[in-house]
Amino acid sequence: PGGGHGNTGTKAYDLAYDEIARYSEETNTTFAYIFLASGTGTTQAGLICGKMRHEAHDQKIVGISIARKNPRGGQVIAESVKDYIGKDPGEHLLFEDGYICGGYGCRDANVDRTIQRILERHGLPLDPVYTGKAYAGMERYIAENGVTGANVLFIHTGGTPIFCDWVRKEEKELTLLYLYILIYILYNMYIYTIRLYFPLQNLIERLRD
Repeated sequence: PGGGHGNTGTKAYDLAYDEIARYSEETNTTFAYIFLASGTGTTQAGLICGKMRHEAHDQKIVGISIARKNPRGGQVIAESVKDYIGKDPGEHLLFEDGYICGGYGCRDANVDRTIQRILERHGLPLDPVYTGKAYAGMERYIAENGVTGANVLFIHTGGTPIFCDWVRKEEKELTLLYLYILIYILYNMYIYTIRLYFPLQNLIERLRD
């Protein structure tokens, strides 16, 4: 299946919602909105399942479509939810298809401006296919729907390789800021690899014994 589509992928973000709920409880923070890039729909399906389990009825999980239009886009997510927990998501499913800029891999000048602005202000790399388009769509959704005074959570689902490709294709100079971001990403990948390597080595040695 495309992307992480299927119950395994749905379960991953069902469990991710537990982390969000735990953070909210520990920090006494209520997220009125959760936004994300919705492609195959699995990420959104998993989050919806977690939301339904926790009975967070006042919270809205808004999937910003990066390609699919309604009704098909919403139907795929609903099918994933029903396949995983046996229930129809009903009003929990919010799939916005008004910001796809023409389809998969397409973008407008606003998406490019958003990517550069967020990078310069927050050091956060967004890509033009998924997270950048979703972030730009989120900002438009907030403005168009008059969302004010609410805590909003944006789920960053990756896309670093596409971000690097965006930098190259746009022929943007790798300033110290861009270079810092890339070094930071590579450093964290190295740390993650080291943390994963030693437990695996210990496991292999125990199995050999």
